[in-house]
Amino acid sequence: MIALNVASGELLPRTPEFVQSHLEHFLVAGAPGAITGCVHLDEYAPSRAEVRSLAVSPVAQGAGI
Repeated sequence: MIALNVASGELLPRTPEFVQSHLEHFLVAGAPGAITGCVHLDEYAPSRAEVRSLAVSPVAQGAGI
């Protein structure tokens, strides 16, 4: 999902190892048999966080995910 948006410059590349080591900070949206979106929340403090790696599958864009 992330890799689909790297070439356009919308997202920075993330290795599978990075994603695996930060799984507890990812939220994944899905439909039966498919992943439709993902987002990585990097929390710096209880009141400060950064939204990273926000991506929605091209077929699911505009569907309110």
